[in-house]
Amino acid sequence: MYELSYVDSLTGIYNRRAFDKDAKKNFKSSILFFCDLNGFKKINDIYGHEIGDQLLIEVSKRMTSFIDNKGTVYRLGGDEFSILLNKNESVDVDVFINNLFEIISESLSLSDVVINIGISTGYSVYPVDGLILEDLIRIADKRMYQAKFQYKNRNKV
Repeated sequence: MYELSYVDSLTGIYNRRAFDKDAKKNFKSSILFFCDLNGFKKINDIYGHEIGDQLLIEVSKRMTSFIDNKGTVYRLGGDEFSILLNKNESVDVDVFINNLFEIISESLSLSDVVINIGISTGYSVYPVDGLILEDLIRIADKRMYQAKFQYKNRNKV
């Protein structure tokens, strides 16, 4: 029953419901990241949803491996992900985001199709960016869309 409620059925990582629960409990001790794949709709349109699903599974694996035990990765829906990274980890946010981009943008071979995709990421930190969870979510989301606009031409299909 827990798995049905808190685990994404496609990727096997935690879902939006788990994020909502965990973020409410841990936002003061975590760095909040919002991530969105660049060009995902185009990949679905060109190669179909089966390849899109395989891509989401692979991205989830890469993100989870990259995070290791330093936090938790969630699939919020579609091609949107969130990370709650333990604040007690010594993290340079810009370096973290660049490393995440590099790992996600490595070429993927899915069903004889080679795909390159980018990721746009925004973040927020308590209490610098807000004192309540809703403000932190809004700031991370805003920064993610700023990054998406800034790097919109970095992804390749």
